[in-house]
Amino acid sequence: MFVFAAMYGSIFGDLDTFIGSNEMLKAIFAQNTEFSFAEPFIVLLMAVMAMLGTVPVLSLMQRVRQEEKSGHTEQLLARAVSRTTLLTSYFIISLIVSVLLMFLTALGFWSAGSITMADAPSFGTFIEAAMAYLTAIRVMLGLTMVLPAG
Repeated sequence: MFVFAAMYGSIFGDLDTFIGSNEMLKAIFAQNTEFSFAEPFIVLLMAVMAMLGTVPVLSLMQRVRQEEKSGHTEQLLARAVSRTTLLTSYFIISLIVSVLLMFLTALGFWSAGSITMADAPSFGTFIEAAMAYLTAIRVMLGLTMVLPAG
């Protein structure tokens, strides 16, 4: 996620001239002429990165079902570990991974953007944009946990 975000972040320096020269893109992104075009573009790219970051989080949550179907959890569940504890541990690990992936995304955008842009947004702006999508990832994670696999 860091490398992918850094690749996207490397275009932030040329973004103002590219969008400024294209009237259609200028109309889409321009709400106020006093700010940089990079800020709404960061939010748009962060949504794409959040969708991409949801995939490994959901597949990690699905891993508990795969382990149970293949019989790998029998030894573990034969001891004093309940299914609820096992599912909760996978859920907590998935939550931590989701925060880590979005943090790495924000770090990748910021590191590449601060190199290529003259007036780059602060790291806090990237973190706020990344963490805004954590709720959507958590909803998908919760639905994955409670709905049966098809």
